[in-house]
Amino acid sequence: GSEVQVMVQLIKDHYAVVSILQQQQQQGGKQQSGKAGKAAAAAAANGPHQQQQQHIGIGFLARGDLNIQGSAGKESRRFSRGQILNAKVAAAAAAETGYRLLLELAQPIAAAAVGKGSGKAAAAGAAKPTTGGLVSATVVAVHELELEMICGKAGSSAHLHVSEFQERLTELPSHSLLSDYKPQQTLTAAWLGHVKGLGNRRGKDTQLSLRPSALAAAKQGGDKVKISPVVSTSDLHPNLKVIGWVCGMTNDALWLSLAPEIKGRVHVLESGDSPDQLSVPFEDRFNIGQAVAAVVLGIDHKHHTLDLSLRSDRLRQSVSDPPAAAAAAAGSAATAAADALPAAGQLI
Repeated sequence: GSEVQVMVQLIKDHYAVVSILQQQQQQGGKQQSGKAGKAAAAAAANGPHQQQQQHIGIGFLARGDLNIQGSAGKESRRFSRGQILNAKVAAAAAAETGYRLLLELAQPIAAAAVGKGSGKAAAAGAAKPTTGGLVSATVVAVHELELEMICGKAGSSAHLHVSEFQERLTELPSHSLLSDYKPQQTLTAAWLGHVKGLGNRRGKDTQLSLRPSALAAAKQGGDKVKISPVVSTSDLHPNLKVIGWVCGMTNDALWLSLAPEIKGRVHVLESGDSPDQLSVPFEDRFNIGQAVAAVVLGIDHKHHTLDLSLRSDRLRQSVSDPPAAAAAAAGSAATAAADALPAAGQLI
């Protein structure tokens, strides 16, 4: 039943993820000199103190609860990111709630318009994490392929893809890499920012990494280093063995997620070794989030497509080292080009 002040961070179909705010008061009575003193005097003229907000935890707030009546009930249906609300604790984080802090909506105290400068104003000057830096991130939700996170004092949202927990895999992991994590857990991660995928297209979601090399680079380089994801399009060449995670299925294709912004397609004829295997529907052979080993067949940068195969004969002939795959692909291209040239003395 304790009352808390919260800020809306993520809005889902049936609930909103909020960060819990802690007010910090800065008294204006302390005497300072120079520019600092003038700034303090100006702040004091506007009021006896200033308030800064720190994000100290996360909670989950139901949307459209039919038990909420009046203006509070209406507000529950029109959340906006950055909005500040009054809430009270409905259930503490425990195994029964999936380790989530559940909140009930009270009357909002301020509605921060989503627009220019709203995030800065709401966070009271809290800086957004910068690419290449280390951030403290709290798990909001665990999905099949990623962790949903809130980061830093500014409460910035980010995602941690399953491929970014370890260095690039060449064999299937022994267990689910996401099974060790739960909501409310706090991690130190490297801030990758918006990474690029096929066709050099920039992803819309901010990404994080827990790879040891990424954490070391972020710690050593501070905010000035650019950290690439574990797999980038420049690493992908025909005959390269990759590890992907099932992210979708259609009647004639299986889709694998290799990295935050890289997805590949396995045609049904490349999904098994025998007619008996191919006759079994995808949903009876695979699960969303399942890790599988695949081989790169080809990349079409113009149409932003990546073709993969699960056939065991292709896997046996594949290579796990991207530079080796690149060299082999270049050699094959050179051989094909030479074969296409007419022989000496041949009429054309």
